[in-house]
Amino acid sequence: MKYLIAHTVVYDTESGELTIPGAEAPEGKKLTNTANRILSLLIATPGAVLERQYLLEQVWESAGHTSSSSSLNQYVSILRKTLTSLTDICLLYTSDAADDMQCISRWSPYQ
Repeated sequence: MKYLIAHTVVYDTESGELTIPGAEAPEGKKLTNTANRILSLLIATPGAVLERQYLLEQVWESAGHTSSSSSLNQYVSILRKTLTSLTDICLLYTSDAADDMQCISRWSPYQ
């Protein structure tokens, strides 16, 4: 499925590609499989707060990998940098109190 993020970036959940349609020089980024799984989960639940443990289970443990909070932190940092480089808007937020994560709902299905 494709989503339009912040009225600027097209995100393809299947390929993990982030592109800017209509740009003179094609600008885009390809997410790693892990980063793509994290962003897909966040996009699928707009405005919802996802618990850290849920993300660790869905992204790492369900794929048979060992999960760790530091790995999740690293990928969230990568996603923030990637999205901010394309949109100039911070779209991922974490709650320090509960270590949960939220993706603000600045997206819509893209056709």
